Order: sequence, then C-alpha cells, then structure tokens
Amino acid sequence: MLFVITVFAVGFAVYRHQLDREDAIQQTVQKLRELDEFFARPEELLDVLLSLQDLGQADAIEALRRHHKLDLGSLKPEVIIPLLFERRNPSEKFPRRGGSIKIDEDGIPIITKSSKSFELAHEDWGRLDFVLMGDIPFRTDVLVGAISSFGIDMQYLIDWADQHGRMRSNPLTPSDDPFSQADNLIEILVQKEVDSKQPATLATLEFVKSLREQITPLVQRQVYGMIDHLISDKSSFRRDSPAETAELWWRIRKTCADRGMRWDVKTKQYVFHN
Repeated sequence: MLFVITVFAVGFAVYRHQLDREDAIQQTVQKLRELDEFFARPEELLDVLLSLQDLGQADAIEALRRHHKLDLGSLKPEVIIPLLFERRNPSEKFPRRGGSIKIDEDGIPIITKSSKSFELAHEDWGRLDFVLMGDIPFRTDVLVGAISSFGIDMQYLIDWADQHGRMRSNPLTPSDDPFSQADNLIEILVQKEVDSKQPATLATLEFVKSLREQITPLVQRQVYGMIDHLISDKSSFRRDSPAETAELWWRIRKTCADRGMRWDVKTKQYVFHN
C-alpha cells in the first residue's frame, strides 16, 4: 500500500511539474507575441529576457520556436538571441545568415534563399537594435529607427542557439545606476555617428553638439520609462530645450540617488530603498 501511495505521489508531482512548465512556456510565448520589434521599450524587453532565463535554456528554446511558428510579425529571434546566447566554443563561428532581401523594379521587397550563406562576424553579431549596458537592454536605433529583417526566416538563429549556443548563466541584473549607463551609451552613439562621417572633417563641433542634443533625450527617456512607477508627475519627463533636458536629468538622478534607488531582484523592477 505504501508503495502504491509513493508511486502515485511521485507521478502526481511529475504531472504537476509538467503543467507548471507548460504554463511558464506559454506565458513567455505570449509575452514575446505582445512585443513589437519597432516599438519595444527596454523595460518590456527586459521582462521577456528575464522570463526566458527563468525557463532555462531548453525551455527557452522551445518558447522561441513556438513563438516563431505562431507570429513572425512581433519580436524576432535576431533581437533576443544575441542578448541571451553566446557561443559554447569560442573558436566556433557565429550563426549563418541564409537569406537576403532584394528590392525589385517596383520597389517591392523580394526574399531570396541564397545558397551562399555566410557566417556573421563578431561586429555583425553585435550590430543590434538593442545593446546591454549594465544589463539594461537599451535601444540603439534612436536616430534612424529599427532595421528590420522583414520576411527573412529566422529559424536558423534558433537552431544555432539550440545546437551551438549557451544561454548566459548569470541572471540579468540591471545596474542600480541606469543614469550612468545611459550617459555611457550616449557617448558611444555620438562617437559612432562621428566615426561614420567621411571625410572626418564633416564631423564639426557644431555637428557633434547637434548630434548629442538629438541623441540625449532619446536615450534618457528609456531610463524614465524604467522608473516611471517611482515618479509621480509623468509630465515632468517632457522637456524641449537642451538646458531643460539637462536640468530634468540632473534633478531626477539626484532624487533617485538620495532615495537609494536600486534594482530589486524579486519584483524585477527599480525600487526606492530609503
């Protein structure tokens, strides 16, 4: 009798685990479907990344596969996988891109399935619409908008992550100081635009100043989005002039520092400690 009860208890525990596992996968798939690659905010993407990490690599891959089959129009694997996966063997190449887009004479995109697929170089793997700065997924396409892989089947990326990739082992833990991370990103983006100018003389002091004034509020708003639940007056995020933008940034930054703002692992959001 005891044996039967033990077997039943073990069987029920396994069944309960499978139900919980399936529910967690489905919830993550739903989060993926609700995100749009063109408009996803850092806090929304971070929630999805954390959910995928909670699943573990095998179930995260399963969630990505289900999402990819259901909906090609929302957040694509090319955004998720480079943020969460690295090569198991550093000597291996990055995944192959097996298709491309050509524009026909009527201006319509045509998807090609090229046999001349090529491995992504390290700089291509890192050329993302999002980048992790202090474990915060900031948008980097703040000037020109997202570069979509419209219509290209990204199944190859999921297969690569499954067969050759390794999910980062440490949970994403956003920096307690997102303001400094944003400042660093602003300088990186400004320098990137300056370096792209040919000849270099086109990058005048006036150009750099104007560029920084464009990029700064676009990056700073991403931080405001992650802490807006801590700020009562949402209208205070809206400023027009560079001077007002700088004053607002300094004031909110000081408030958060004075109140000991930090990332809370349990609630997965920023909280005031003091």
